[in-house]
Amino acid sequence: MIYLIKNRLRSFLFKNMDKQEIKVFSLLSAAFFFIIGAYWTIRSLKNAILKDTVGVSSIPTAKKLSVVAIICLLLVYSKLVDRIPKHRLFFIVCTFYSACFFTIAYLFSNQGFVNPSWLGFASYSIIESFGSVVVALFWTLVATTVDISSAKRGYAVVFASGQIGALLGTTLVTKAEFFGIPMLICISATIALFIPRIIKKFVMTSCKSKPACVTKKPAKTGLLEGVRLLATKPYLLGIFAIVAMYEIVVTIFDFQMQILANQEYGTAAYAAFNAFYGQLVTIIACMFAFFGTRFFIKKFGFRFCLTFFPIVVASLVCYFYMFPSLWAALTGMVTIKALSYGFNNPVKEIIYLPTSDDIKFKAKSWIEMFGNRSSKAGGATINGVLSDIPQGFVTYGLIISLSVVGVWLMVALLMGGAFSRLVKKQRVVK
Repeated sequence: MIYLIKNRLRSFLFKNMDKQEIKVFSLLSAAFFFIIGAYWTIRSLKNAILKDTVGVSSIPTAKKLSVVAIICLLLVYSKLVDRIPKHRLFFIVCTFYSACFFTIAYLFSNQGFVNPSWLGFASYSIIESFGSVVVALFWTLVATTVDISSAKRGYAVVFASGQIGALLGTTLVTKAEFFGIPMLICISATIALFIPRIIKKFVMTSCKSKPACVTKKPAKTGLLEGVRLLATKPYLLGIFAIVAMYEIVVTIFDFQMQILANQEYGTAAYAAFNAFYGQLVTIIACMFAFFGTRFFIKKFGFRFCLTFFPIVVASLVCYFYMFPSLWAALTGMVTIKALSYGFNNPVKEIIYLPTSDDIKFKAKSWIEMFGNRSSKAGGATINGVLSDIPQGFVTYGLIISLSVVGVWLMVALLMGGAFSRLVKKQRVVK
């Protein structure tokens, strides 16, 4: 019976994959499970740490400061990626973040050692950058080793595994009043140390027939080189626009939810609320990644998948402004984030595939790290301006959000057509 269940589960998860693909995507799924598990555990705590040190109203400022942190980290990352093999770079990055998390846990337990505002803003920037740097590094590595046909079969499983990790992480945080915030931060720090070993195994497995790829290094990259590529390659600029428009709208929406939640809960309960929010997101995202993503991609194609998401976002934004409340905001954010993780992100990662390895390392890291974070800072700037205007969110929030979504929808239509043409003609953006 157990053998039968195992075979059926394997057949469902790894449908139409050969043995080598099963090994590769099993390892990718395990790595992403730990990455997202560690990230969502500490991500659910970042606003609670900020609340206990400088206040939730400082979220827009914290998001802007996180851009500075990302620029510094991206400059260092750009130098390291030129010189260090991929699996060793994962070891360095994950060890760095693990040490940072342990330090944050200690300082949060002994807040007399440092200025609370320094601790709050520094912790927020480090936690935000972990999601940008490690996730971007993971998908850059994957995009250089997996082809389009394999990606269509396996990406949904990888994303679903990540959501299971996120679900377990956020479940822990719902017990924040029992464990305590410092202990939960230490758990994230410990999980981060498991990631490099799995990545090393993945690199060795995926490169069995190509040993040189283990030590292959991309051409020299940097912050300005990523900007140059975006300015000269419309396809890459389109990807950036899709990422940026989403982040701006979600940042505006999420801040309103956080303000409403802050009015309802104390620090530990506020952390538990964010964890509950994360739980709902990961459950729905996981279900959609398992049962919906592959179906929609196969049935309707990439243009539909790219345009479907902004239409849903626009509908949910309108719903919130019609019925403004914490639970309306929670419903909207859960739906948007779940579809983003379980549906839009797999589609977005596949769009990177018809580009050269050189571009993946140069432009993708810029888009996913600096571009992503700067877009959030843009949304935070809008939040700061609207906060200073009486009824600013009610008066202007809807107009700004729908305007951004309108541009996003047009770009998605163009990018869907561009991707299909590249794949059909077997061309690569260089």
